[in-house]
Amino acid sequence: MGLALSFDKLHQILYIRLRGGITNEGASEYYTKLSKWFVINGTCSNIFDFSDVTDFQMSTSEVRKLAANAPPVSNGYRNVIVAPQDVIYGLSRMYETLGGNMSDHVHVVRTIAEAYQLLGVKLSELDFQSCLEPL
Repeated sequence: MGLALSFDKLHQILYIRLRGGITNEGASEYYTKLSKWFVINGTCSNIFDFSDVTDFQMSTSEVRKLAANAPPVSNGYRNVIVAPQDVIYGLSRMYETLGGNMSDHVHVVRTIAEAYQLLGVKLSELDFQSCLEPL
């Protein structure tokens, strides 16, 4: 499982690209690392892109746990999950529904183009800079 982070300062968008396989343990570890990134850098909109995930072994109980521990989202920011695969899409919708105070700020889409549209930006306007070495 791999994770790469890029950030567009102008639009305040963190792009999180997940690759390979995802397990309960890996998801929990990355969630913790991302939470620390938000504490250090502040809240922003983000895109979780699952397009390159080839093996998804997360349980519904892990999704519930992550949703219950989700950090609050500031007004004006959105969390967009790109989930082209049916299983990931379904579990992402579950995360969206169980997110409590953040459920109005989480959106699940099938394509990266839909994510950009939802955030009101065009690909040509974005200037993502790598902000961490791939984890």
